Amino acid sequence: MGKATGKALYADDLTFPGMLYGRTVRSTIPRGRVRAIKRNFDADGFTVVDCRDIPGKNVIALIENDQPCLVEHEVRHFAEPILLLAHADRERLLAADVDIDYEPGTPVLDPATSGVVVCRLIKPMSRISSSACGLPSVASASDHAAP
Repeated sequence: MGKATGKALYADDLTFPGMLYGRTVRSTIPRGRVRAIKRNFDADGFTVVDCRDIPGKNVIALIENDQPCLVEHEVRHFAEPILLLAHADRERLLAADVDIDYEPGTPVLDPATSGVVVCRLIKPMSRISSSACGLPSVASASDHAAP
């Protein structure tokens, strides 16, 4: 009933002494390079984190280590995380203006036109396709059949 009446508390409603609010500044283009980042706000009281602040490798380790935690230079997709901001005052955090200057690139919107994507997908499937990608050949069952 609390949700229906608006009385239920959600994570965004909770506050604690010394708490910081956080915000992620994300790319606004689907592909390109970051030329410059300009912070148009008084940095007093802010914590600003960029790729240089990531301890160890700046990577999200999934299937391959090809996704950075925060953009270093290359933007690979729309809304990719570039900066993290934190401040004790939610209103100041939301008002903090960050301008990112990009060198736009051509987005890869069709996997069939992306050599890297195609080669990753077909690598284990076919000797012909693998060799076309410059990958080692994968023998098929028909290669070993008796004459």
